[in-house]
Amino acid sequence: MMAQTAVRSLRLSLLANAVLSLLTGLLIGAFAARLGPALGLNDALWLQAFAVLLLVHFVVLMIVHRRSDVRLWTQLNLICVGPYPFLLLAYLVFGPDRQAGAGTLVLADALAVGAVAVWQFLTWRASGQSNSAA
Repeated sequence: MMAQTAVRSLRLSLLANAVLSLLTGLLIGAFAARLGPALGLNDALWLQAFAVLLLVHFVVLMIVHRRSDVRLWTQLNLICVGPYPFLLLAYLVFGPDRQAGAGTLVLADALAVGAVAVWQFLTWRASGQSNSAA
């Protein structure tokens, strides 16, 4: 029973990650032309490409969160998204000049992704412990 609860929580964390990727991808895609200059980027094409990547991430997570090997897919997802909040924080510290308020958006995204990554890690670890205890 404990293993089922841990796996259910793991699936839910991947679903939350998927929704976050969808919303972020849609917002970045819709407002790339305005966000680019606000973030100090000369070309919004990078943001548009990132928006597409986030939408692909959404689709992948929607597929894998139901798979029986969800622990493996969560581990792969953590390897991919784990560094992301740190990269955003590095961008805030070392990146180009931004318009007022743009840093707040970057920080909010870093905190949201970081929180989901921590949730995924904790549920991934708990699902492994409950599997080994069963």
